[in-house]
Amino acid sequence: MKAKMTRVIDLERPAGFAVLPANIYLTGSATEAGATLASALQMKQTSSGEFEIYTKLTAGTYHFVDGTSGTPRAYYLNNSGGVMALGEGGETSFTGTDKIMRIRLSFNNVNGSLAEVKSIQFWYCNQGAFWFTLPYTGNGVWRYNGYKVTLDAVPWDSRTDTNTRWLSTTAQPTRTSGSTAPRATAPARTDSIRARWLTGRSISTPTTAASSTGAGSSTRPISHRAASPTSGSR
Repeated sequence: MKAKMTRVIDLERPAGFAVLPANIYLTGSATEAGATLASALQMKQTSSGEFEIYTKLTAGTYHFVDGTSGTPRAYYLNNSGGVMALGEGGETSFTGTDKIMRIRLSFNNVNGSLAEVKSIQFWYCNQGAFWFTLPYTGNGVWRYNGYKVTLDAVPWDSRTDTNTRWLSTTAQPTRTSGSTAPRATAPARTDSIRARWLTGRSISTPTTAASSTGAGSSTRPISHRAASPTSGSR
């Protein structure tokens, strides 16, 4: 028997994948590791369902997988109305000159983003200048070998002074992967990754490998491994 009064309940499934992957890898002919699945590059998980990688892309195709053996689940980015939508199956094309890119994926919001990394520079605040630009050496690492570091003899305060800084300059690429139509170039954005020198010993943030013992000179490899362009100082 039908009730005298009825109501309709509308249910809307939230955006995002029902099952969030624990690991995501980048693979394909456009990547630094090539199309061999076992060599796929692992992306860093920044939070649940969120992944990021700094890498170089060349002309070719790429996609993302949740494993490096067997038949893993595959994902790709597709330019849909100006939004880089994240879908299952398929692959993304990358055209044009080689570019060092920051790629982010959100399985919570079903989208992603790509930004070209223009440069990584080393800033010394006591002189108010950028000393050098680190060349990209591959696998998300920028390294300058044999640079002579001469620090000024000044008092160091581990609580207040941030004396050195990595400067990471990124900008949206003018050509969107998976599309032959050019996009307008977004204004360049500058993000700082900081390292702090302490009296008598040296430490670095997880994104740096530079070190110093205070005033004086030293020659050693100086490198920066990208992790997050907004990592704070320790």
